Amino acid sequence: MIPMRDGVKLYTVILVPKGAKHAPILLTRTPYDAQELTSHAHSSHLGPILNGYDNATEVIVEGGYI
Repeated sequence: MIPMRDGVKLYTVILVPKGAKHAPILLTRTPYDAQELTSHAHSSHLGPILNGYDNATEVIVEGGYI
């Protein structure tokens, strides 16, 4: 958990492509248990971006985001 300026501690999940040194990341913070964020579930953040892909999970995995 990472403390914010106001003292609230947030769970933080950072996804980085495996083996990447200079790559974009996905960062999510929540006051709720981060376990749910790391399970295989629909993402309100990625859903709109990946809408229309028949293989959305493969797109994420092939991009190196695990």
